[in-house]
Amino acid sequence: MKHPLQLLAAVTVSGLATLMATPAQAASLNFSLSPFTGDNAKVDVWLLENGSNIDVKVDVDRSVALADLQGIFFNVANESILPSLGLVNKGAGVGESKFLANSVDTVGKNVRLVGGDSNQNPCSPTGGCDGGIEIGTKGIGKDDIQSTSWTFTRRDGQALTLKDFAGMSWGIRATSVGTGNNREGSTKLAGVVGTLLDPQEPSADVPEPAVLMALGLFAVGAGYTIKRKSEGAAVPQTI
Repeated sequence: MKHPLQLLAAVTVSGLATLMATPAQAASLNFSLSPFTGDNAKVDVWLLENGSNIDVKVDVDRSVALADLQGIFFNVANESILPSLGLVNKGAGVGESKFLANSVDTVGKNVRLVGGDSNQNPCSPTGGCDGGIEIGTKGIGKDDIQSTSWTFTRRDGQALTLKDFAGMSWGIRATSVGTGNNREGSTKLAGVVGTLLDPQEPSADVPEPAVLMALGLFAVGAGYTIKRKSEGAAVPQTI
């Protein structure tokens, strides 16, 4: 059995280790899409590594305009992932999806991203994007999807990383664009996923010197008290 002073020292060291430990931060990327044709709008996208999967969140920037998401199109840096790519944890309105290199410009019920400036359209001039996902239904009579999410996964069990998507272009088709009760517009937007920075060594959150000093003084003072008690007379026990 450990001496009480040894136990106190162990607990104190454990507490310091807990204070100094910092969990690894999950890698993430976010970017925005703006119109290459149609009415003004803005959509923000977040990609987050979650184990071997990629969580995706898509959100219309309502401070610019309201918009009903219809379809999301994207390209990948690693086309070898496409045959096994799948969606799980589907959020609001996430429907049919297609994944085929340079071949997807229409998804679901004729949701298309063709048209506009071919130099800005992520699905041109090669003939199509690598993937497309249908969102909701046309018009706002049945739904009005302004935010949704899903998780990219691989059915072959291999891991996805942000490198599979970094630096690649995305496109979004949206209808019922506008503000207030005036939502007669439509738009097609494009944006590019950011690139990953070189990985940095995670930095530990070191406690403030005052915290360390207080813990140290507490350990020394408590240890001295325990030692003094152990040197004193035995305390009678009542049974």
